[in-house]
Amino acid sequence: MATLVTWPRRLLPLSGMNGTGNSARWVMGPRMAKVNYLWRRAVTVACFISYALIGCILALLALPIAYGKGRVNPQLQFLTRQAIHYLCRLLIAVLQFTGCMKLDVRNRQALGATVGQEGQLLIANHPTYLDIVVLFSLVPDALCIVKSSAMNWPWSRSFVRLAGYVSNQYPEQALALSMRYLQEGKTIIMFPEGTRSPAGGLGIFQRGAANLILRVKAHLQPVILNCYPLSLAKHQAWHDVPDQPYQYTVVPEGLPSGDDSLEAIRQQSRPIQVKVRTFNHALHRFFLDKLKVYGYVRNSD
Repeated sequence: MATLVTWPRRLLPLSGMNGTGNSARWVMGPRMAKVNYLWRRAVTVACFISYALIGCILALLALPIAYGKGRVNPQLQFLTRQAIHYLCRLLIAVLQFTGCMKLDVRNRQALGATVGQEGQLLIANHPTYLDIVVLFSLVPDALCIVKSSAMNWPWSRSFVRLAGYVSNQYPEQALALSMRYLQEGKTIIMFPEGTRSPAGGLGIFQRGAANLILRVKAHLQPVILNCYPLSLAKHQAWHDVPDQPYQYTVVPEGLPSGDDSLEAIRQQSRPIQVKVRTFNHALHRFFLDKLKVYGYVRNSD
């Protein structure tokens, strides 16, 4: 029985189409489907091993910086983030060229759009392990919030410090540093869920993003992410791949409106903790509604 797969035209080793007139969808026999699967799995494993090795090498070179005193040279941090940006671009390009994935970025200019010299807080749902790699490849010189658990290892700690990323190990310090970065006009990427999303759903939002954006004047940019078929999700091993190439979609969105809007909540005469909680709930509803509109979630909570 033939299997229907998605595959870039230039890499497809077969002849004939599925009769629909769509040049991106081809009929593949069981034997070639198996070869296709093994090929994509091998490429995925090779890509992520290479990515990990390069990251470890950079981190080991930065070990003296991790245990040094004083602030790391901002120019060195900038160059490190640029290196990470191009490394992520290379990884995504290889995954696309080899037919493992197809990247669909809509309204791409919104990812770098800021008002005047304002910083940008880019928040996204977190369906796969690949999310931060895709966003780093699309947004040059982006910063991110790193889990405190990553700071338990010397090589992770050195890498975070070398790139100037923000660790949430100490929340008050993380908030102060994030505010300073946004005031300097930088872009910070955050996943409000704090971990990868449950399969077919959206996790509970932590309050960090809402707390930050309510305390500093910056541009807030929600981004909806989706991967179909799902790959590199929370319940999947990093070396597993779906039966067919996956399409990864990036959709920058507008902001919550009406009573849920950022400005409306900022103007409320209530304690900051109450406004943070209110806006955090509003952001979660906004993301869940958008994911439902696109058909990306199954849950109705």
